[in-house]
Amino acid sequence: MACPICNCSYSDQFDFILCESFDNSFLYRDICIHKCNHCGHLFNKLTIEKLKELQLYYEDEYAINNLSVDDNTDRPGSENVFTIERYTQLFSFISPYLNKDSRILDIGCARGGFLNFLIEKGFRNVYGIDPIKNYVDNAIIKNVKLGSVYSIPLDDNSIDIVILDQVLEHLYDLNTAMIEIYRVLDKGGICYIGVPDAERYNDIYYYIMREHLQHFKLNTLKLLAERSRFELIDHNKSESDMIGTLKLPNLSVLLKVRNEIYCWGIGREFMYLYPNTRLKNLNLILVDDTPAKQKLTFKGMKIHNSDILKNASEDSFLIITALVHKEVLRKKAREIGYKGEIIDV
Repeated sequence: MACPICNCSYSDQFDFILCESFDNSFLYRDICIHKCNHCGHLFNKLTIEKLKELQLYYEDEYAINNLSVDDNTDRPGSENVFTIERYTQLFSFISPYLNKDSRILDIGCARGGFLNFLIEKGFRNVYGIDPIKNYVDNAIIKNVKLGSVYSIPLDDNSIDIVILDQVLEHLYDLNTAMIEIYRVLDKGGICYIGVPDAERYNDIYYYIMREHLQHFKLNTLKLLAERSRFELIDHNKSESDMIGTLKLPNLSVLLKVRNEIYCWGIGREFMYLYPNTRLKNLNLILVDDTPAKQKLTFKGMKIHNSDILKNASEDSFLIITALVHKEVLRKKAREIGYKGEIIDV
């Protein structure tokens, strides 16, 4: 299992925690936490079979348990005093980037508690998706639909701000999720992410929450942003009441859609430059006019022909890594109609 952030194949075991589950539960038992050798990200290492079972656990156990409890604890999509306190902190952080016409999508919204909070403040263009049918069926507002972050049921560039509040730590495929979020955000769009802050874990509780597959720190969220065509523009650390005497050490970040970055020339020079420069930290759009290369992929990324540059925005960047052909490619890019900035390595 590669690192969910940087895709490095090498990691060491950080901790192994013996744990149990109810009889016939889909929730996996023992917790194997790994630390990436490249970026230092902490993640639970699971087999594909265990990940599939975890999805069944969410529908058949997780949501049912949460919906059956009527107490004053901070639970997904609820509206009790503790949850409202967290919503208030969240709103205070994102409000400078909102107006009453903002198109807002809450991913993993459960019953839609935060969306209802926004509606009561006068926001109307609010939408929510959740992958758990039990939550959607018990939603407290009508704009909550069944949907996955891995395939968001919305058009390209249709949202101004995406909310992932206490969601990202549950995801196994971070890169696919961030690609989808980037797709639905309009130019200049904002993504809010709130996660438990692994730098402030003061109790084993956060490691034995087996639904949490990722354990984020500020530096790993920043790296995820860079690799996903976002830039981290603000962050905040807060604390809120969660369950009993337990406090939630919340790490909040705001990501802004970054300009497109194209890389032309996927050959020898590129293969050297990628691991030895900041190219490895960027979510690149790869370009090469060699037909055979367009049948290949690099780190899961497709290689496009240069026609893709015709539709590039004026705010985009083109990095030419085929050094021996840089003048020819620079001229060809302008002839194609590329309007962005061209950068030589």
